[in-house]
Amino acid sequence: MPNGGSDCCATCIFKRKLDKEERIENWIDTYCTIRNEHIINPGYTYCANWHTRCRVAQGPIFIYGIYSEGDYRLPWHNKNMPVVGADGKCFICNVKFEEGIEIKDKEKIKLFCSCKHYVEWWKDIHPDEVLIWDCINDDSAWQETMIFFYNEAIKINPKNLHALFEKGLLHADLGQFEITLKCFEKIITLEPENSIAWNNKGYALEKLNFLEEAINCYKKALKSNPNNSNARKNLNKLRFK
Repeated sequence: MPNGGSDCCATCIFKRKLDKEERIENWIDTYCTIRNEHIINPGYTYCANWHTRCRVAQGPIFIYGIYSEGDYRLPWHNKNMPVVGADGKCFICNVKFEEGIEIKDKEKIKLFCSCKHYVEWWKDIHPDEVLIWDCINDDSAWQETMIFFYNEAIKINPKNLHALFEKGLLHADLGQFEITLKCFEKIITLEPENSIAWNNKGYALEKLNFLEEAINCYKKALKSNPNNSNARKNLNKLRFK
């Protein structure tokens, strides 16, 4: 999403605020502590770790490209961030252009007339990341892509409550309530008084038509937090069925 989106480096828990001297000398806004990278424009910079809260880097960093082309997301090339606004001759089609893309590649500069040509070149250089990248750029596949990243985060840290929670919600969106149920059961094992997890477990059970078990979960959600309005609404709905 464009600047102002909630899932950017500017709002990430892994950023480090730089001191005044660092910002002035290097024209840098923040620093990614898990990737050890300076992030020049955190409001336009993104990666999967904002979502998974995993301390191991997942997938590429990307920025937004030329807006006239539909807000293409541009992946970094190794440790080099694409620069939008360059002019010159395109490395792919050899056409002269203004307001294109510049990237540093092995101490040399390559220029591209469009986001499309840059991404084509990048895919040839990064074949192992192409599948992930195609999913990131396909809105219809975004849920499956994030489930992949949440699964990886949970492998690294089985107690990653945030990843378990978000994975459970995504599977619910996909109608896969058996997996949703397992996610929230795991959270409850780790946090037995988690009212939201009890409510979401109840919701999954309700969708699987285990209504008595769902009612019990909603009651436990309210016992943990009497102000859980969602659990109260869900409980009342089942009681009056």
